[in-house]
This record gives sequence, structure tokens and C-alpha cells, in this order.
Amino acid sequence: MNTAKIWLLAAARSRTLMASISSVLVACALAQHGGDFNILLIPLCLLVALLAQMAFKLANDYFGYSKDYGRSRLKPKHIMIILIVCVLLFYGIIPICISYGMLTGGLSMDAFLLSLAMGALSTNILVVNNYRDMDDDRRNSLTRIVTFERGFGTTFYLANGFAAIDLAVIALFPLLHRLWVLILFMLFVGLFLYTWHALRTSGGRMLNRVLGHTIRNVLIFAILLSIVLL
Repeated sequence: MNTAKIWLLAAARSRTLMASISSVLVACALAQHGGDFNILLIPLCLLVALLAQMAFKLANDYFGYSKDYGRSRLKPKHIMIILIVCVLLFYGIIPICISYGMLTGGLSMDAFLLSLAMGALSTNILVVNNYRDMDDDRRNSLTRIVTFERGFGTTFYLANGFAAIDLAVIALFPLLHRLWVLILFMLFVGLFLYTWHALRTSGGRMLNRVLGHTIRNVLIFAILLSIVLL
């Protein structure tokens, strides 16, 4: 099996592919809300999501697992900043803005704001991954980036979640006059805070469950935004 097929299969099987697909879901809902929606291009949008997933996997593997990391001139905090930017791009801006552009033939500020919202929430996947592997990496002197201290990691996780919610509220503000929309947002805030509390109080293998819940939250958030737009 050649390298390209290996990367394609690895990306397709990754749990985080759901985050990219979630962003495409939001792009489709926003395009449909605007009344100009070419449904035949959805498969192409899903391909964009898969390519974005592969691009992030490449960046994450390069910066996180490269055997040459010990000789890198970049400091861990700089590499983490690069990875955060990659998450914003490959799980938010690229799948939403490109998909929306293909579906409608144009761009909009709402698409950009929602792409930032999805990217911010997806960044928490990186946070939990780093948080989960922190102790093992320090103990085994592995090359994976060890940046998030526990206190900062949980605070950053919380900030990303509320940034995502705030950006979504700004983008969808004209639709928030409906009571059921506010209730949906409040329910998501409760779910997010529950996951955040689990991150603060969990350790070891339990963090795998928190990671799964974090990915689930990205999907639920995308469904929530789509319901509001539809």
C-alpha cells in the first residue's frame, strides 16, 4: 500500500474526521438558509473535509511526533501556536468557507464567524490530546509537545468553548428572538460545562472518554447551528 493510501485511510478512520464533517454540515445549513444551495456539490464539500483532516494530521504528526523535534529551532509554545492555527484553518475556516463558497458561489461574514466558532470548539480536541498525554510524555521523554499545564489547559478549554458560543451568537443574532433557540443554546452550554468539569477532574484513561465527549460536542454544536439555520 502506497503512502497516499495509508494517509487517506488513517484520515478517514480518525475520530477527528467528525469535526471536519461537522463544519461541512454547518456550511450546508448556512447555504440553504440563504436560499442559494447546490445540493449536488455536497460530495465535493465532504472531500474538502477529508483533505483538511489529512492536512491537519500531517501537521500534527510532523510537529508532534517527528524524531527531529529535539533539534528543532522552534520552542514548544511556538509549535503549539502553529497547531492551534492549523486547527482553526483545517477544522473551521477551510471546510466551512470553502464549502459555503462552492455551494453558493460567494462568501459571507456569517460563514467566516461560524468557521471561527467551529474552529475554536475543535481546538479543544487538541487541548485534551495534549492534556491526556502530558504525564507520559514527561515521564518517557517523548518528542510530543508538552505545553499545557493542567490549570492553563482547562482554562483554555473553557475559553475556547465560550468563544465558539459567542461567535455563533453574533452570526445568528437575528434568529435568537425565538425562545426555543435560546433554550438549545443554554442546553449546549450545560453540556459543554459538564465536559469541562470532567476534564478538570479526570485523569489517565478517563481522559479518552473526555476526548470522545469533546468530539461529540463539536458534532452536537454543528447540529444545533444547523437546526437554527434551517
